[in-house]
Amino acid sequence: MKTHNLVAINILALAILLAVIWFNTRPVGPPSDVTYGFDVSHYQGTIQWDSIDTSTYDFSIAKATGGTDYIDPDFSVNWNGMKERGLIRGAYHYFYPNESATQQAQNYLNTVKGLQESDLPPIIDIEVSNGLDAKTIVQGLLTWLVEVEKATQRRPMIYSDLNFAQTYLTDESLSAYPLWIADYNDTVGDLPKPWQASGWRLWQYSDSGALDGIEGAVDQDKFQGDKKALKAFIKSTVVSK
Repeated sequence: MKTHNLVAINILALAILLAVIWFNTRPVGPPSDVTYGFDVSHYQGTIQWDSIDTSTYDFSIAKATGGTDYIDPDFSVNWNGMKERGLIRGAYHYFYPNESATQQAQNYLNTVKGLQESDLPPIIDIEVSNGLDAKTIVQGLLTWLVEVEKATQRRPMIYSDLNFAQTYLTDESLSAYPLWIADYNDTVGDLPKPWQASGWRLWQYSDSGALDGIEGAVDQDKFQGDKKALKAFIKSTVVSK
């Protein structure tokens, strides 16, 4: 009986030792925490912001403008609704490369007034080429980014889908701007060269989400980090004066 007990003790000790060795040498991956959000435009119709589940979603982004003169008819209501619901909010501009980048920047700035340091930085949505080449597209994109950054004292973010970004957004100068990428797969594919080191900040992982308070499908997004990290990221986009 004593021999059996001694063997059992030795086996237990060995198991504990192996567990300690595994724990100390295990591969450590990136943080598992993510923060969830969603983005909307007039396509979602009238949103019942008081019905949005803020225990699940911490941020929301609304379309503000497009081109040189378009203003989303629901932007003002959505912009105020996000704030009243206590969501971290953001506003994006849909960019047309064949229109004046300066006028497009002004359209956004005239519409998104009073951007607060607690809001997400300005966002430009680029996903059409309008028949232009990559160099011309990037030139216009940078014009918008520089003008909006100068006016708001915030470093803007670039949104694009993965296929478009891989084709047109390969200029290293874009690496200065955080990336919001759209890719509806289980994981994000290979990013364009400008963001291979830094990675994505936001990931639009679905265009078919369902939320109480919104009729029909809605885009869903993730931030790579917890809410505290999201707030730290937002703070990092404030340009030092």
